[in-house]
Amino acid sequence: MPSLESVDEMLDKQHKIFGALDRMKQSILQQEHAAMVDLRMREHGGKAHGDYDAEMSMYDDDKNQGYGGSEGKKRRGVCS
Repeated sequence: MPSLESVDEMLDKQHKIFGALDRMKQSILQQEHAAMVDLRMREHGGKAHGDYDAEMSMYDDDKNQGYGGSEGKKRRGVCS
């Protein structure tokens, strides 16, 4: 019959194994969830919840072109 100390040691190792297997299970579940989300995104055109089209910009990037009209960009340090 094993001693009380060896039984306690085996129980401690069993708890560590249980924790490792639980972390492994959580990792597998996260990977499966990510794969399902990726598949859904591919099936629905690649747009995730909250994504915006490039043409629906919050800021008017088209209006702020910098040097517009007849005003040219000044080139510094270059002889024309």
